[in-house]
Amino acid sequence: MREAPIRLRCEYRDDPLNVDTTRPRLSWWLNDPRPAELQTAYQIQAASSATALQAGSADLWDTGHVSSSRTVNVEYQGRPLAVGDRVWWRVRCYDSDGTPSPWSEAARFELGPAEPDWRARWVAAPLEGSPVTAVPAPLLFRDFELPAAPRAARLHLAVLGAARVAVNGQALAWEPFGAGDVSAGVPARTFDVTGLLRPGANRLAALLGDGVWCGHAAGGPRQRGGRRPMLCAELVIDIGAQQSLVICTDDGWQWRPGWILQADRDRGEIVDGRQYLPGWSEPGGCSGYAVDLPEPGLTRRADPTPDVRVMACHPAAGPPDRRRSPEGRTRLRYDFGRSIIGRLRVTVRLAAGETVCVRYGMAGLDQDEAVLWSDAEDHYTGRGGEPELFEPLFALHAFRVVEVIGDGASFDVVHLDALDLGCGADATAALRCDHRLLEEGFRAAARTLDQGLVLGPVQGPATRDRRVQPAHAPAILAGAAATHDAAAAFGYWVEALLGDAGGDAAPSDATLDGCLPCLWLLYRCYDDRRLLERTYPVVQRHLDARAGRWTGSAVDDEAILDRLLGAARYAFALSLAARMAGVLGRLADLEAYLARLDRVRAAFRRRFVTAEGLLAEDAQLGYVLALETGLLEGDEVSAALGRIETQLRRDGFHPAVAVRDLGLLLEVLTLSGRVDLAYQALLQTTPPSWLHAVTSGADLLWDAADGIPGRLSAAGMAGWLQRFLLGIELDDNLTPELNAYRRVR
Repeated sequence: MREAPIRLRCEYRDDPLNVDTTRPRLSWWLNDPRPAELQTAYQIQAASSATALQAGSADLWDTGHVSSSRTVNVEYQGRPLAVGDRVWWRVRCYDSDGTPSPWSEAARFELGPAEPDWRARWVAAPLEGSPVTAVPAPLLFRDFELPAAPRAARLHLAVLGAARVAVNGQALAWEPFGAGDVSAGVPARTFDVTGLLRPGANRLAALLGDGVWCGHAAGGPRQRGGRRPMLCAELVIDIGAQQSLVICTDDGWQWRPGWILQADRDRGEIVDGRQYLPGWSEPGGCSGYAVDLPEPGLTRRADPTPDVRVMACHPAAGPPDRRRSPEGRTRLRYDFGRSIIGRLRVTVRLAAGETVCVRYGMAGLDQDEAVLWSDAEDHYTGRGGEPELFEPLFALHAFRVVEVIGDGASFDVVHLDALDLGCGADATAALRCDHRLLEEGFRAAARTLDQGLVLGPVQGPATRDRRVQPAHAPAILAGAAATHDAAAAFGYWVEALLGDAGGDAAPSDATLDGCLPCLWLLYRCYDDRRLLERTYPVVQRHLDARAGRWTGSAVDDEAILDRLLGAARYAFALSLAARMAGVLGRLADLEAYLARLDRVRAAFRRRFVTAEGLLAEDAQLGYVLALETGLLEGDEVSAALGRIETQLRRDGFHPAVAVRDLGLLLEVLTLSGRVDLAYQALLQTTPPSWLHAVTSGADLLWDAADGIPGRLSAAGMAGWLQRFLLGIELDDNLTPELNAYRRVR
């Protein structure tokens, strides 16, 4: 190889600080300008310090020359590691002539705490509210002394709710919106705070918001997870001479009520600027009361997902539309000319005690269409005097238009920007072709995913879509895998949703039907065999339980479509489980699943296929699932394709399947030799269609699709475009040496 490898990563991340496995997996990119040059071998060195590694002293691990083309998920097999260990590593690769590349730049990873390594306890303020009423967001803080500037310091955080954390007045660059389902473990993150600590007095402080844990979520009441937000923090400080100091959340912490009277992600914030405490996160900045020490009974697990971050700051598209309401309030309306997922940053002039309201709306793409206003609003009460900056800390809004409303002669907006948030995952692909709409559609899909995944893999940005819907996950991942580095986020989500593989509970049919395709896609795209191994017992337990519900009883005519679709999805799950078993070398399971699949196929054809080769229920999705899973035979396949064509032509080539299944429809048509039908369905521009939003001038796919659930899954079209337009398709051969795009067709 002529150039050194680049983009060294550990567990899909750049220099992670909270790896929770002692056998982390390492990956890299080759870097050779010659076309079609291949890696034939590699060598990895790992050391306990950057200096030792640079000197060639690999005191932790040296693989020597390893003949392999593998560049993804090479498991660390060096000296055993413990919590807090830091590892520097590098790699070099050998080309087809056996010539080694230069050594790469050093990368590193650190082992963070995993259960039961945590020493910190959960702390909270004694403020609970009710299912309908909020309480002020509490401040939590702890002062401590350091004899000298630290050599290194790591802050490990787990939050039930949401938190804004600061060290000596410096806020961490972290957008906390809180985890959804935490039954499988509370996400924990690690931050390097070495540069924020100093000799003498220091303060670690946090401002807690409700998040999903105890705030409103997806239109539901408050407190569906817990009654109050909680914090668990562990600050580990290396003070030299092989000594460390650990500052944990415990009974030495204090709390006091803050100035945010409502800190709700979905309903907005209410802030009283008059109650703001300057210097509250500085040492000695305020005093408080003893904290509570609740025991939520939840484990903590390292969160590998990319940090949500501010992607852009957008000014309004023009001057505001100034209006006067019937009650005499001044209303300043701003249009940003594009959809935003994030929040507003506004500088206002107010008299003391005056309140300004910010409301958010999605405008139609046509200027004559009315604005659809959200129920979520932010409110700020001013201190008076100089212009005041108001920026919500915990609320998340989807908007294109905002209205800033105030009363009083002194009210005015001095400056206003919209902060655009993104999921932080690296973009991995772009599409260039001779069809402008498809290029724009791919870009819209990529941006839709970048913003839509802020809340997690399968939660939409609009308030009504902010709930976990596993059924949409395969379509969303199909698009995300084509446009983003999505392995960490989706792998973490799938494993959390399936729960502990050693437990006795089995997931629901809907959960497994959403998770199984994701497991297989993560293996095929990212070579995540470890994820298959960890989740396979859950899959096996579920399918065994599901087999008992697959009986030979008569079909209820009123539920025939549900039975038909359920049988098809069960067959699809069996086919995926069989492939998983084959990859994992469980040959007895492979044979058992294939035999069960044959029985389901025979029963399906007896129950649901007519003598003419059509389905008992004339549903387009039924034909798609039956073709995808191979439930039809001989002339039945042609009959099903003919029926789909008839339905498409009848409906002007507008598919009669939900948006989450649109990619599956196009895949079935393409692989069945009817790519002409697939493109006619794809290229429709009148509603309902994928490209309608694009032709209407939208830059997000849900802009012109109000009222259609699962709009984030529309971005799954990017996966189809990658496979069948760009032509980057995974090889059918499941041999490990060819998996994960090592060979493509």
